[in-house]
Amino acid sequence: MFEWILIANIFTTLFMTGVIWFVQVVQYPGFREISSSSNFRDFHQFHIFRIGLIVIAPMIVELVTSIWLVAGFVQFWMLNTVGLGLVICIWISTFAIQLPIHQTLQKGAFKNIPILITTNWIRTILWSAKAILSFYLLFILT
Repeated sequence: MFEWILIANIFTTLFMTGVIWFVQVVQYPGFREISSSSNFRDFHQFHIFRIGLIVIAPMIVELVTSIWLVAGFVQFWMLNTVGLGLVICIWISTFAIQLPIHQTLQKGAFKNIPILITTNWIRTILWSAKAILSFYLLFILT
C-alpha cells in the first residue's frame, strides 16, 4: 500500500511541477500581452476554468497522499513530513496570495499582473523543491 500511495504522490507532484512551470513561464507572462484587450476578462475566466479542470484533482490527490504518507507510515516519516509541509505551503500560497490576485484581475486590475507573476514564484519554487524531494525518495528506494 505504501508504494501505491507514494507513486500517486510523486506522480501528482511531478505533474503539478510541470504545470506550475508552464504557468510561470508562459501563461502568466502572456497575461501582459492581452491585459489592454477588452477580451481580457473573458480570457481570464477561460484560464481560471480550464486550469481548474487540470489542477484541482491532482492538487487534492497530492495533499491527501501527503497526509496519508505522514499519518500512515513510519517509513521515511521525516522526508514525508517535509513533503507535506511543502504541500501545505503551496495551498496557503494559492488561497492566500494567488487567488485574491486573480480575483482583482477578473475585476480589471491589470496592474496586478506583475504581482501575480512575482508571487507565483513561491509556488514554483515549492513545487520544484517537492519534485526534488520526490526524486530523492525514488533514488533511495531503488
